[in-house]
Formats: sequence, structure tokens, C-alpha cells
Amino acid sequence: MESIKDLFINYYKKEKGEHDEELQNINTDETHVLCQLTETRLKVKNDLLQKQVIEREKTSMELTEGPKFNLNEIDILQEHIRERSSLKGTASTLDSPLYQENVHPNTSTDDGLDLVKRSKVCRKNPDHNGFVPLKDLNDNCLHLHYDVNNLILQTIKILAALTVMVQTKFTSPRRPKFYPGSKEPYPYYNDRRSCGTRIGTGKVWEVNKYTERDGKGRCRCITCQVSAAPSLVWGEIRVDTANCVVFDDSEARHTTCVLGYDDIESPVVSLDGWEVCGAEIEGDFCELRHVTCNLEFINKLEKMCVRFNELSTEVNVKYRRFLSMEKLIVIVSHPHGNPKQVSIGKWTHKRDLDYGLTRYWYTAATCPGSAGAYVYRPGFRSLSDRHVHSGTKSGLNYSGGEL
Repeated sequence: MESIKDLFINYYKKEKGEHDEELQNINTDETHVLCQLTETRLKVKNDLLQKQVIEREKTSMELTEGPKFNLNEIDILQEHIRERSSLKGTASTLDSPLYQENVHPNTSTDDGLDLVKRSKVCRKNPDHNGFVPLKDLNDNCLHLHYDVNNLILQTIKILAALTVMVQTKFTSPRRPKFYPGSKEPYPYYNDRRSCGTRIGTGKVWEVNKYTERDGKGRCRCITCQVSAAPSLVWGEIRVDTANCVVFDDSEARHTTCVLGYDDIESPVVSLDGWEVCGAEIEGDFCELRHVTCNLEFINKLEKMCVRFNELSTEVNVKYRRFLSMEKLIVIVSHPHGNPKQVSIGKWTHKRDLDYGLTRYWYTAATCPGSAGAYVYRPGFRSLSDRHVHSGTKSGLNYSGGEL
């Protein structure tokens, strides 16, 4: 098998040219090579995307997908990166930029340091009060009647299992300067066409399985696209997040959703290859779609979605009257790209928006990286409820607009 250095050099030649002078300066140390690889991949993608954008603007054609890579080489390289990641079992942070002060208040470009270290630089919630690590969540955190606590606790844990960290490594040139109909700046307008990493949160909304009989064709996952015999049975995973986190398809193609990042030791699943199914700027909502023929994984996620709907419905039926006085809000998110944190608060009021949408305001703690997290209202959740965390104003947090 080729060494990691050989793989890097071959990859570099393909993307930058056989006689590039930079090949003479490649460091032989594997860790440095990995860092160089990450930086090079981002630079190559950025350069090509910028060329494509210029060409699109000249010809009014749609922005095309980034450079094609040899899947076998990249898989091997990514495995090396994961093995050397400073966080066991988590996605690599080699290409994450340092914390930036001017990020959107509820997304993050952090490097995955823990909340204690973030307290010195976080302007949103400096002391990080109100966050409970998922592993420390127990009945006492809810301060409610025991029977209610036990059932809601089960529901929150299933919600946490469906919560994903959203990492996006490209900023669309189509992001507007302002929110529609206002002079409020839209997030990351000044970062258009850049490839810096930002972090948000999302939730698996639903899972669907298909066979050839359903008329949906064969699997179109990354593996099946290069296979002579694509799978006849496949599934799709749909994730809800905020539109400020993933704006359009050009950003979705450079997005990774990480499942299972419960604590520093947790094994995780990282899913690439997303597309936008629906997005709304006013409601700050985005639905992502991922295709896979890993049926074992699809079945597991499907069972968790069904279980979450069952438990949340049971909470509604048994305790709606009691919880109507509590106005409880629960958010599971990845503040600053850290392992899952649970924040519990109360919703103070709701506001009716256009087209029958509503927005909730609440006290549950959030930080950069929490945008896109599902806003769970125990006792009031309907099966069509898809409110996600959006932002902060006048000392209160608020959701995106949803039905």
C-alpha cells in the first residue's frame, strides 16, 4: 500500500499540476502532511469554485459541484486523519479555523474546545450557564413531578440520539446582504465564496426506505454513483436545520452531519453528500436530504424517529394540562462544536408571522453552534412541529418560523 506521503503527493499532482514547485517542500512528517492535505483540499475546492462562479456569472449557468476526487485515495486519507484526531471518535478538527468574534451569534467557527475554555471568548453566554452535558442529564434537571420527569427524560434522550452536528465548509455566493424586507444583515454575506468551517446543529426529521417497486429508481449515494450495479434498495435521511447554517445546494454539497457525538469518547457517524429539499429565509428553516444504501443504519434511525414520535405523543396525552403551566422548552445542541449539551428553559411568548407561521421566544440557553437545533416543547409537540433554534434578540432566544 502507498504511504500517506505518496498518496498526498499523487493527489496534489492531480489537482495542482505535475511540476508544481510546492511539491518540493512537502514535509515528510505524517502529521504535517495531513495538515497540508487538509489545507490543500480546501484551497483547491475554493479556487475551483471561484472559477466556476466567475464562469457562471458570465454564462448565467448554475454553480456546479466541486472537484472530483479519487474515492479510494480520499477514504484512506480520511481514515488516517480520523486516527490522528485529537478527539477520539470525532470528526477531525484539522481544518477548523480559530474562533472568530464576528460570527453569527448562533453558529460557530470554533475549533471544538470544551465549554470551560470557551468561557473566556464567548460573548453570547460567557459562563455557559444552563447547559447540561448529555451524559449528566437526569430526573433532577427537569424539576418537575417524577412521573412527568421520567417520561420526558426518555423523550429527550431519543431526541438527543437524533441530533446531529452540522459542519459546513463553503459559503454560497447567493447569500443575500439583508434579510428580505429589512436592513438587518444576513449572516455570512461578507464570507461568500469562502471555505471556512462553521458549525450548527440539526435533527433527523424522518427516514424513508425505497425499493425498485416504488418507482424511485436505484440508489444514488456516492458509492452507487460509481458502481456498475447500484443498489435496488436504499433510503433517504432528512435533517432539519436553520437556513443561516446551510443556505443552498452549493453549501449542502460541502456539509457533513455528525451523528453520535455525545461525549469525547463516543464513536460517531459522519455523513457527506447532502442536498437541500426545502429552504426558507424568512422562517430560517432548511431541510437537508442524504441518500444511502446502508440499510442497517437506515433501519436504526427509522426506529428512533418512530420512538420519538410515540414518546412525545404520550407526553402530550398524559401531561398537556400540567405542562401548559410550565411552558417547558428543551434544546439539544452542539455549542461551539462540543459534544451534545441539553438546555432547559421556558417559552415566554409566541409571535404569529405571515403564512400561518409562528415563532417562539424562550429562556433555554444557547451559544454559537446551537443554530438549527430542534426546539422541543413537551406537551405541545405535534407530528408536524419543526421549529428550530434561530437567534437571539433583547436577551431572549427565538426559533425560526414554522406551523
